[in-house]
Amino acid sequence: YLVRDPSDPMHELEWLRKELYDSEAKNQGVFIMGHIPSGSFTCYSEWSSRYRALIDRFSNIVRGQFFGHTHSDEFQIVRSYLDNSAAAVTWIAPSMTTYAIHHPSFRIFEIDSETNIPVNYYQYRLDLDKWNKRTTGDIEWDLAYDALSVKNILLEKN
Repeated sequence: YLVRDPSDPMHELEWLRKELYDSEAKNQGVFIMGHIPSGSFTCYSEWSSRYRALIDRFSNIVRGQFFGHTHSDEFQIVRSYLDNSAAAVTWIAPSMTTYAIHHPSFRIFEIDSETNIPVNYYQYRLDLDKWNKRTTGDIEWDLAYDALSVKNILLEKN
């Protein structure tokens, strides 16, 4: 569908725009979850530009964007079209698969119950080298890090 209509296949961005207007009118915070993050080299640039414009416009109600696909542990800053300031964050979690050299991973977000804004997340990984050597026992996931601890460590170093 992207080949036929690279800017809005199946009118999904039009649907999203209507939903965001409706949520804004109701003063509702919004989480957006998807597979391929905008700005990724595998995401069509025309679609990506329109999506990012929506996020910029509705940054007052979009509380979080959560994506995967890249198999990497990363985030993106969405910049405002008006002044290039930070408008939103796109959280991109690594995969449960062993794609390339990555260990299976999952992420748990901590959300402020009053604002519905993510305040921290916990990144877990499975050490395949360790667990492939074991033949018994339950698998245990390792806490790789939590975002607030990493932020505090980085602030202390500066």
